[in-house]
Amino acid sequence: MGYVAGRNSTFDAMCRLLGVVNIAAAKGIDYFKQVDYETLLQWNPDMIIVPAESAFDRQLYESQILASAKAIQQRNIRKIPSVYLLSASQYLVASTNYLAGLIYE
Repeated sequence: MGYVAGRNSTFDAMCRLLGVVNIAAAKGIDYFKQVDYETLLQWNPDMIIVPAESAFDRQLYESQILASAKAIQQRNIRKIPSVYLLSASQYLVASTNYLAGLIYE
């Protein structure tokens, strides 16, 4: 299990600025919510963004439940430093730029 950032989150604002769909927001999640692997599999995102300081990418790749998920099969989990995920200051532009580099590389 892990947390997703939905509508009304800084992460969703950055996604909207970049023209990408935040699946958690699209599914009606507000702010932050914990979701299980089965829900993530149903959503089947193209890419998953995780905090760089965590080992969450390894946990997702090793999950048998998620083995058929698109992002897992394509090894498309991207890591971003938490400071960029939590930014709500003048550094929001830098955070959005960093996220753009991950998404559009």
